[in-house]
Amino acid sequence: TEPFSILGITYTANLKDIEQLNFDKKLEGIKREITRWSKRHISPVGTIKNVKWILLSKRTHLFSVLPKPSAQWVKNLEQLLLSNSH
Repeated sequence: TEPFSILGITYTANLKDIEQLNFDKKLEGIKREITRWSKRHISPVGTIKNVKWILLSKRTHLFSVLPKPSAQWVKNLEQLLLSNSH
């Protein structure tokens, strides 16, 4: 009944907690990385490369192993990425 972690993913018997334990934590990591990038002058092409190669590639394993995140979480991710793609 206790949550446990394997390969950076936290599992629990309650599926409702999986989003909070995994996806919300990853969203915070994305916010931190974007904050670091905002201090640099990166071209639009560079921003796209960072999003595709760094942000999303690190989360591919998470998306392929866990149940689909909520529509609200996906919307939050999209807003975060689009609002910071200067």
